[in-house]
Amino acid sequence: VAGMKKPTVSIVLGGGHSIGAPLAVAAKHSFIVPSATMTVHPVRMNGMMLGVPQTLDYFQRMQQRITRFITQHSHISAERLR
Repeated sequence: VAGMKKPTVSIVLGGGHSIGAPLAVAAKHSFIVPSATMTVHPVRMNGMMLGVPQTLDYFQRMQQRITRFITQHSHISAERLR
């Protein structure tokens, strides 16, 4: 959505979950009602997971990418988002 050349608008009226936050701010113009809520949680994985430092590093980098995208496309600081 953020890379589209056509004009884009997002409207958030109610609650949302995780992926809704990047989608809501990806549009050129976003309208979010004050009473709307958004559940944001850290990146996680279901199923078997290897307990190695590389896996933790991967999740930390993914979380940083999501946080950076949201802060670059909205008027919120990374500290406030956390």
